[in-house]
Amino acid sequence: MHGKVVSAGDIPATYMHGKVVSAGDIPATYMHGKVVSAGDIPATNMHGEVVSAGDIPATYMRGEVVSAGDIPATYMHGEVVSAGDIPATNMHGEVVSAGDIPATYMHGEVVSAGDIPATYMHGEVVSAGDIPATYMHGEVVSAGDIPATYMHGEVVSAGDIPATYMHGEVVSAADIRTGKRIASESGHALLS
Repeated sequence: MHGKVVSAGDIPATYMHGKVVSAGDIPATYMHGKVVSAGDIPATNMHGEVVSAGDIPATYMRGEVVSAGDIPATYMHGEVVSAGDIPATNMHGEVVSAGDIPATYMHGEVVSAGDIPATYMHGEVVSAGDIPATYMHGEVVSAGDIPATYMHGEVVSAGDIPATYMHGEVVSAADIRTGKRIASESGHALLS
């Protein structure tokens, strides 16, 4: 139509509203100006972004593609919160998957950290499971197999033994299991 080639694979593309909405062997579904198919050939939406996520067609809700591969993503409050075999991508292009177990979504953030779901407290990710949790502001807050303890805006774990957090400083160390004195960077003893 209109002198344009609109095919994108074995099945001719469907042409709607001036956009090519096919995505290969599985025809794309076109809703609200977006390509929402996820066939063998990744679909491209009208902004040139790839919105495919594997063999299962994406689920399209509220203007976003919310599929994440073999396990469809769960879409809540404008974010993709799935963690299937193919990592989910949220609407800001950030990867929010954390392994085979779907992420838990609370208060607008993805809080999964792999096999052990993250614990979400006061707007921060505080898990330290098999896959390190990612802190919302780009900081890693994992500290080993035992989930970190999160208090007053700081991650206070220090490895296999959770750290003790006192007055804004981490006062424990991974290999120290006794109550010996541990000095802070400033040289002041914090624990005895």
